[in-house]
Amino acid sequence: MRLDRTMLWATFALKCPRCREGYLFENRNPYVLKDMSSMNKTCSNCQMLIDPEPSFYIGSMYVSYGLTVGLSVATFLIWYFLFDVDVMYYLIFNAVLLLGLMPYTFQLARAIWITILVKYNPSSRDLNPLKKKN
Repeated sequence: MRLDRTMLWATFALKCPRCREGYLFENRNPYVLKDMSSMNKTCSNCQMLIDPEPSFYIGSMYVSYGLTVGLSVATFLIWYFLFDVDVMYYLIFNAVLLLGLMPYTFQLARAIWITILVKYNPSSRDLNPLKKKN
């Protein structure tokens, strides 16, 4: 199995969960803050609606919360067992880390949310009539 066809890779690459080829977001760089939340209307490959209903991505808030808590706990454990420094330094480090990762975490939470709810369909790659056949 190719790595670029796995669910984990497609999710972290912010790709369509149905075909795992098209991108979910208009701008592939999450650190362009003015376009951070701009999503494509449909997948460029399989034409799946990326925003199927109003308020679809409200559930991604829970995913984002889980990601940030998990990251905070993991960094705290690493900080606690590897470094012998004050906890205040960890809190500052964690705040800077979470603030720096916020744009990617925002987009990743949306990608995880839609990946949970949309089933992978490998034959959907062939649905785009504009794509060349190999």
